[in-house]
Amino acid sequence: MRKPSVIQHVFQLPFNGPPVLATGSRRGNTLCSTSGDQAYLSRVLGDLDSADICTDHEAAATEILIWQATIPAIVARDMDPDIHPARYGVELAANLGIHNLAIQHHHAHAAAVCAAHALTEPVVALVLDDVALGSDGSWWGGELLWVDGDKFERLGHLMPLPMPGGDIARRESWRMASGILHRLHRPDEIHRRYAEHPASLDLVAMLNEERNCPLTTSAALLMTATAELLGLRGTGADDDGALERAAINYFSGNYATVPEQHWDITAEGNLDLYPMLAQLATEADAQRGAAIFHACLISAATEWLVRACDASGSTRVILAGCCMQQRLLAAGLGDNLTRRGLRVHEAPARAQGNASVSLGQAWIALHALRHV
Repeated sequence: MRKPSVIQHVFQLPFNGPPVLATGSRRGNTLCSTSGDQAYLSRVLGDLDSADICTDHEAAATEILIWQATIPAIVARDMDPDIHPARYGVELAANLGIHNLAIQHHHAHAAAVCAAHALTEPVVALVLDDVALGSDGSWWGGELLWVDGDKFERLGHLMPLPMPGGDIARRESWRMASGILHRLHRPDEIHRRYAEHPASLDLVAMLNEERNCPLTTSAALLMTATAELLGLRGTGADDDGALERAAINYFSGNYATVPEQHWDITAEGNLDLYPMLAQLATEADAQRGAAIFHACLISAATEWLVRACDASGSTRVILAGCCMQQRLLAAGLGDNLTRRGLRVHEAPARAQGNASVSLGQAWIALHALRHV
């Protein structure tokens, strides 16, 4: 039977395994199925936020199952029970009479790079990404991980940021910036900066009481919050893109020096960028501030990764997550790490961002089945 049109890419795996189906992520969703030593990745189906797209997602999964003409050994899905691909994965597995495997989103990001490059040895992974449920029940997104097939360990994370108002802070970056100002003991600035938002009057009380202010380590929200602090506003989620563009403009004619005290690696192994944010909160030159942010993050993350590799004995580094699609950040890290003697691997062009998550889920499921 001809390969269905929904299948867009084929990846050669370094071993044979039983068939699996992975249902992917909520945003930028793809499906992935495996057969023998090949993984089949679908085209991007979209963000699973509407009934129509969810129906398309389920129809594509059915089409793939019919094409493969065999019941998968397991269904791999995200660990967040509140998103459609996870709910559907549980339902599909129950209907087929097989097990489902819950997989942490950022582990899947790192595993996708392992799958794309056929890396079967343990690696250290830096995953800079949007918000997703972590294995401890909190909201992750800036993670330093040790990854070995279906196993991973959280070695460290970005220092958490408050999300005033909860999920709405993902769409309204001034809320994330307000959370940073509060953490920097500058709450009086919140309403002065963001007086056009009526909710700013209530935000300080919300932050003081830690009411409806979940914490996140998300690098993507750190970027949008920093862009907001500097007055660089894109189009909602594109604030981090505005930050990169401003930095590129500055670097084209200047050089930003970043003193080491603008970041810190804590005794627990977490990366603290609040000292840098304190400087940027008073930076008058938005382009210079954007350049300082990138130079600081690249310098700090390089040292963070080198220390983790030294401690683990690994010489391979994975750079993953949606933020790594920004070439200024990824190229700077790649150059630094290579000069430090590490081998760097990134997601290939055909499986970047959330489009790679289902591939990573399938890779993890295959490893888990090998241990059964």
